[in-house]
Amino acid sequence: MEMVASPFLLFIDLFSEGKKTEPDYLEKFAEQHAKNKVKVNCLVRGQSLERLVDAAIEYSKTQLDDRYANRILCIVADKDKLRDAFLTQAIAKTNAYNKKCRKPHQKIRLYISNPCIELWALAHFMDKAFPDTARSCQQKLKAIMPRYDHDRGAPLFDIKSMTEERYQKAKKLALTWMATANNNPNQFPYTDIIELLENIKQIGQL
Repeated sequence: MEMVASPFLLFIDLFSEGKKTEPDYLEKFAEQHAKNKVKVNCLVRGQSLERLVDAAIEYSKTQLDDRYANRILCIVADKDKLRDAFLTQAIAKTNAYNKKCRKPHQKIRLYISNPCIELWALAHFMDKAFPDTARSCQQKLKAIMPRYDHDRGAPLFDIKSMTEERYQKAKKLALTWMATANNNPNQFPYTDIIELLENIKQIGQL
């Protein structure tokens, strides 16, 4: 990894289960809320959660020395059809590695949505009766926003059209879900992506 002068205050090294939806959304969110302050670098995409965890651990061990303290390492994935035991195992493996890390920037942040990231988008528009499968969430989102098309890699939603009021509504729902589930992403509905988004917004306010 080459060191170069940069105006960015924070780099997000992203390992994404999704090939397009999550990376594109996070890049656009950072551009809107923390332009020239937060940079999202998607290093791995389109892999299983198990492979993402292994790749992130290897990257943390071999690449993130003390020169890179202004970086956070993130995995973003969906629960969807993943068995509870597999998700629990991935969380345990990540936590065990983090306990061994000497520096905060070497730790891995794991963000899970149950059933999928589209749940977060739907939370901007809905209050209850959320779909409990990834496919049904995608279909519901397309009914609300016809331009959205998961199969064709269309953006999660037109982020420029999202108001702060809708964001705060979705944030409140997400925090309620996390509390109700006792921060267990095996529970539905659930998404903790709000923690990463709030981090980006905070940097943008500096």
